[in-house]
Amino acid sequence: MVARDSALQIFSEMMKIFLFISKCCANQACPIYKRAKRSLCALWRVSGVKWRQMCVLGKWAALNKARWLCAFAMLPFANFAQANCPKTDFIISGSWGDAAFKVALARTPEQRNRGLMFVTDLPDQSGMLFVYPNPQSVSFWMKNTPLGLDMLFIDEGGIVQRVKHSATPFSTELIDGGSDIQYVLEVAAGSAAKYGISKGDRSAHPSIGPDADPRCNGF
Repeated sequence: MVARDSALQIFSEMMKIFLFISKCCANQACPIYKRAKRSLCALWRVSGVKWRQMCVLGKWAALNKARWLCAFAMLPFANFAQANCPKTDFIISGSWGDAAFKVALARTPEQRNRGLMFVTDLPDQSGMLFVYPNPQSVSFWMKNTPLGLDMLFIDEGGIVQRVKHSATPFSTELIDGGSDIQYVLEVAAGSAAKYGISKGDRSAHPSIGPDADPRCNGF
C-alpha cells in the first residue's frame, strides 16, 4: 500500500498519469484517458491527495500536451516507480483448490521481450508474470529459452482464457495467446497439469482488477 506521507511516490505516480493523459488531448472517450483516470482514482484512495488538485494538474497536462514536462520530470523517478510493486504471490484458484506462485514481473517492453530467455533454473511454484498496459492480442515464442514452460493467458479480470502446456525449449514457433489478454504467467512445464489449472480459473495479484495497485501497472 502507498504510504500516505510518501510525497516522492505520489509525485512519481502523478508523472506517469501525466504521460498517459498528455497523449489524449483531453479526449475523454480515449482508452488512455480512461486508464489514467482509473490510476488517479486508485492513487487518490491511498494517498489522501485532493482529487480536485490532481484533476486540474492532469487536465492542464492534457490541454497543453506537456509531454516534455512529464518526460523530464519522470527521469529521476522511473526506476523508483518500477521497483515498488509489492512482492506478493500470484494466486490461481479453481474447483481443484488454489496454488501460489512467486513471480518476477515483466512490466516494460524490454522486460517482456526478454522474458525467461537464458534462464536455466526455475523452481517449482515460481515463474514470471507479464503485465501489459491494456488487454490485447499476444503471441509468445521460446527463442533462447532453455526451459520447457507452461503459459497461462489471462484476461483483464484475472480469468485464465488459455493454457499452453509444455512449450518447446528454443522453438521459434509463435504461440497464439488469443485476444483481450492482459497478463501471461510463465511457469515450469507440467505445473498446469500438476495443479489442474485450466480455462476459467481465477487469478489474484496486486496488478489485476479494477482496484489494481498503480505501482504494478504495465507500460
